[in-house]
This record gives sequence, C-alpha cells and structure tokens, in this order.
Amino acid sequence: GSIPAESLHWLSNLQVLDLSDNRLTGSMPFDSLLSSKDTLRVLDVSKNTLGGTLPSSLDVFERLQIWNLRDNQFHGSLPEYLPTETLQQFVVEWNHLDGSIPDTWFDVTTTTTTTTTTMSNKETYAMEILQLAYNSDITGSLPNGIGLWTNIRMLTLTFTSLTGTLPTQLGRLTNLGELSISHNSFTGSFPFAQVLSLPRLEWIVAGHNQFTGTIPAANYWTLSSSSSSSSNSTKTTNTKSNTKTTNLKVWNMVNNDISGSLPSELAQLTSLKWFQFSNNRLEGTIPTEALETGWTQVETLWLHSNSKALKGEVPCRRATSTSDTTSTDTGTTVVIPIDFRADCDTNPNIKCTCCAICS
Repeated sequence: GSIPAESLHWLSNLQVLDLSDNRLTGSMPFDSLLSSKDTLRVLDVSKNTLGGTLPSSLDVFERLQIWNLRDNQFHGSLPEYLPTETLQQFVVEWNHLDGSIPDTWFDVTTTTTTTTTTMSNKETYAMEILQLAYNSDITGSLPNGIGLWTNIRMLTLTFTSLTGTLPTQLGRLTNLGELSISHNSFTGSFPFAQVLSLPRLEWIVAGHNQFTGTIPAANYWTLSSSSSSSSNSTKTTNTKSNTKTTNLKVWNMVNNDISGSLPSELAQLTSLKWFQFSNNRLEGTIPTEALETGWTQVETLWLHSNSKALKGEVPCRRATSTSDTTSTDTGTTVVIPIDFRADCDTNPNIKCTCCAICS
C-alpha cells in the first residue's frame, strides 16, 4: 500500500520513521514530515517501491542523522542542502536519481598559494556514510570539498556516471574504510599516495574507469606522513605521525590504464585478500618471492591481460595450515586459491601453477 500523508502530518514529535523492507508503493509524502522537522532523527524507507522526487533541501530537519531511501524508485536531482552538522548517513543508492553532487554540501573556503592549496570549513561535518551507487544518471565530478568530511567511513559511488579526476583531498579522510568508485568514467592519475596513506582503509574498488598512474614503490602503506607547518619570521615547524596502514583487504582496479611495475613493497599488505589489476598496462616482473612471503591471506588474484608486458610467476603461497592446502608435483605445499587467474596463451608470460582459471 501507500503511506498516508495525513497521518504523518499529525506526528509532530516523530523521531524515528522506519518502514524499511515492505511493499510500499506510491509517492513518499516528504512534505508531511515537515511537521516533525524539529524532532526527526531517522528516516528509513529502504527496500520498497516508493517514488517521486526528493526535497530540494534537507537542512530544515535540524536533528536528522539518518536518511535511507535505498532500493526504491525515486528520481530527480539530489537535495541542494543537507543538515551537515547532524547528518551521519545519506543512503540513496539503487534509485533513478540524476544530476550532479551539489557543491553546497560542502561549505568550502579555499586558500591558494604558489605551492600549496588548503581548505578550511566553517562547520562541523557529521557525515559517516555516503552511498549514491547505482544511480546511473548522476553526473559531474566528485567535488574537492569531500576532503572536509573527515568523519566519513564509507564512500560508495559505483555504477554512476561521474567523470573528471579524483580530488587529492581524499587524503584527508583518515576515517575512511571503504572507497567504492568502480564503473564510472573517472580519468587522470589515481591519487595512490594520498589514498594508500589512509590508516583505516580496508576496501578500494576503483575498476572500470580510465585511471592512469603507477603504483608507488614506497612505504605509503606503513608510514602515513602528514606535515603541518607554522611559520613566521623566525620559526618553521614540521610534524609527522607514524601510522600502520596494513589494513587493506580489497584492492580492485581492473580495466583501467595503470602502468609501471608491481613493487615488492606490496608484500607489506599482509591483510590483503583481493588484488585485482587485470586489463591494465602493468609491465616488468612479478616480485614473486616477496609476495609469497607477505600475501598469506590472498584468495583472489587477477594479473592477466596486461598487454603481455607483465612477466613472471604468480605467487602461489606457502601454506600456514593443513586445512586449506594441497601438494604439487614438486612436493611444495600451497594454499588452494579461490580465484587466481592467468593468461590463456599456450606460452604465457605469466606462469601459474595454482591458477584454475585463465582469461
């Protein structure tokens, strides 16, 4: 059935409205929620078949913390204004929304000098989860102001139509755990240095774009260096902080234009389970011995289809237990991979004794 607008209108002290996972249809009566604009904290109507357009502004809901419209039939543009000081989750994936991500979500003051660009914000941003995925008509670029949302833990933009380069300000998001931006039309150099220095990052899914660049052969994943300097006529100070960043579990960058070699420092990513870099322009030799030592958890490894310029042997890891192992003809014990892939050529550049699939 539908949601009766008149009933919502009388709920002037409403704090939580959770109608998720039902079979509701028709338009969502957003206007009727204005009677509870001073009290509403949670709106969750996810997993229904509700439609209509979103309000042009949500900042009238001064206490709003969660706005979840996931998996419905909403269309039209995103709200121009959000209650950024209170809103922690804005989830609208799996709808039919269009237009660009508004710059008005970010109150940005930018100061540019000859050497640096800094941003300052006039507000406190509460956002922790932003999910816009599977709205194929969302266009434009990811605003630089995203760097002000320093509390954000999950950024999901897959299967939209975003373009342009990724802002280097992503390096400010020290609480980010998931970055999912695959199946878009992003271009330019992927900001490896900034992204890999994020201490809580566990998930990078950036495949099916047009990213360029090379994986840096440096310890970005073990040393997070953030410099802050204050200077006057007599004094300049710099500070650095050491942060372990070996939490990365998933790294998918298939179908891009990444070039260069695989650095042996990748072995320091000891929590890694998925490493997918097929269909790029990687070259050189796979650092098999180093990766075999460090990658004891990897279950999915795609290195195939790299313009036949990547050579070497896929690291079939030595086992640490007997529960998930098998013995090869040479007597070496290896962990059974779930999804290791190599090229299908008769005489491939990449050799793999444990790959069950070729592509």
